[in-house]
Amino acid sequence: MSQSERESQRMPLRILIPADVDPVEVIGGAERALSAEAMELARRGHHVTVLTRALDATLPQQQEWDGYRIVRFPAPAGKGIRALLATLTAARKAFEAQLNGDTPHILYPQQPIVGAGVLQSALASPIPAVYCFHSPWSE
Repeated sequence: MSQSERESQRMPLRILIPADVDPVEVIGGAERALSAEAMELARRGHHVTVLTRALDATLPQQQEWDGYRIVRFPAPAGKGIRALLATLTAARKAFEAQLNGDTPHILYPQQPIVGAGVLQSALASPIPAVYCFHSPWSE
C-alpha cells in the first residue's frame, strides 16, 4: 500500500492551532512555519483551524486560507502584565466561543501566549495537546 493510500484511509483529525502570529501576514519564520504546517495538515485531509489575535483590523474575523480556517479574536494592544492577562482571557474566551460542539481532536499551540490562554479553559483539559516550541519567548 502506498503512502497516499494509507493517508486516504486515516480518519481526518480536527486540529486547533492557537498562535500568536497570523499565517496570512508572513513577516518571519514563525508565520512561515505556521502557514506551512497548517497547509500541509489540511492537504493531508485534516480539518485545521488557526486561532490567532486580530492584529490587523482590516482582516476578517474568520477566513479560509490555503485549505484551512483562520479565526481571529480581538486582543488588547500594548505590553505589560495587564495586556498579557487580557490577551490570555481573550484567547480562552475565543477558544470556548468557536467550539460550537465541534471539539478538536488535538490542540497544537505554536506560540506561548494564545496557547496558554486556550489551555486555561476547562474545556481544553480533556483534549490532547502538543506544543511546538519554535524559539524562546524573548525573541
